This record gives sequence, C-alpha cells and structure tokens, in this order.
Amino acid sequence: MKKVNFINLTLSIAVTLLLSINILQYGFLKGILSTAIAGFLAFIFIYSFEQWWKKWINSYIKIEFMSHREENMKVLSLFDGISAGYVALERAGFKIDKYYASEIDKYATKVSQANYPEIIRLGDITKWKEWDIEKPDIILSGFPCQPYSIAGKRKGLEDERGGNIINAMFGVIEKYKPENLLLENVKGLLSIDSGNTFRNILKTLNEIGYAVDWFIINSALVSAQNRERIYIVGKRLDKCKGFNYTVFMDSNNKRNYQPSLF
Repeated sequence: MKKVNFINLTLSIAVTLLLSINILQYGFLKGILSTAIAGFLAFIFIYSFEQWWKKWINSYIKIEFMSHREENMKVLSLFDGISAGYVALERAGFKIDKYYASEIDKYATKVSQANYPEIIRLGDITKWKEWDIEKPDIILSGFPCQPYSIAGKRKGLEDERGGNIINAMFGVIEKYKPENLLLENVKGLLSIDSGNTFRNILKTLNEIGYAVDWFIINSALVSAQNRERIYIVGKRLDKCKGFNYTVFMDSNNKRNYQPSLF
C-alpha cells in the first residue's frame, strides 16, 4: 500500500475547506481567486521552508562527517556493487588513498571499473583468507539483503547468503580490525527471528572488539527514493575514548538510546 503523505493530505483538506468558505462568502469567481492567492503564498512558504530544512540537514551531516575525516584513507568495501561507497566518501570530503573492493557481480564490477579504474579488486569474499592487503581505516559492508528483505523468503542466517557470507564478513573484520565499521542492510533485518538475528550480529561485532551503534535512515532525506535502511556503525574499542558498550534492542525491538560513539 502506498504510504500517505500527511502534509500533502492536510494541505489538500485545508485548501478545500478554504475554497468552500471563500465561495460561500465572496461568490464563485472571487472565492476561487482569493483561494488561489492564499494557496500560492502557502506554497511559496512551504517550499522555502523545505529548501532551508534540507540545506540545514545536509550541512549538519557534512560537518559531522568532515570533523572526523582522515587524510589518505584506506578503504575496504565488501559486497561493493558499483562502488557507491567510494562516491559517498568522496562527497563527504574524505580523501581516499587506496580502495579495496570485494564483488562477484560482473556487471556491477564493469560499471565500477569504468568509473574508478584505480580500485584494487579482490573478488569473492569467501576467498578472504587469501587476501594480502594493507590494514584499512574503515570497512564498508552492504551485506546481502535478500535473506532479510520483506520481498524475499526471509530465511535470515539459514539462507546461504545470510549465514556463510556473513561469517566471511566477520572473518574479514576480525582479520584486519580497522578503526571504523559501517554496515548497511534493509530494515527487515530488525524483525527476522524476533530480532535475534540482529542481536547476534551486534553481539558478534562486540565480541570481535567493537563498540556498536545503529540507526534507521530513510534515503528520502537526500534522494528521491523512499527506502528505510539500517546503518550499523562500529568503533574499535581501543579508540572509543572510554566507551565500550554495544547498543542492543530492548524487548520491543526498539533502539536503546545511549550516548553516541562519535
């Protein structure tokens, strides 16, 4: 079912009521004219406010990222796709020294190669034990969402893409132990197996040596898509400045609000 935009619905109802009142008070032509003027002014106000809001949000996000950026960053991107992580880091102001990418889809790799020929290709993540690369500053991982998506069978870790491959991801993280982690998946990850799958992922990351926090962000904040995604951020415990916790979910699968790691 299509999600209702309550702002548009409210404005539509308000304009309809205003039009009816104005027609009754001023007659048909004057009523339509006065309503049109009022609607136009309202549109200008709302549009201006929306542009200001987006500009403020984007500048706030940029400041937060820029305040923690590193020069000559080494990046390891798992399930790299078309290297959207490279694009995001560049736009956030990070300077990338080396970018290692693990991806098996030949079409996605072809697009990435055309845009970023300098990327070092690692291929299949299940061969991670054979990799010999420099220690990355951050690991990005948009691990397979099919096992958790409401559009699939939702087998979770029982799905080959959700079990063996996720274990390979943990193996990579434990081998290289970068200071920072950024993982992404569908919102449905929260509800698989009553939240136990997600708790196990957080618990494993904590056991490897990371304090972990997580957030749900709708891509509509910065794009035309209306897609909620879960983002898991991790900081190696020795870099946490005293923080050593992992933010788990409560019994209602809601985020426990605690101080931010960064």
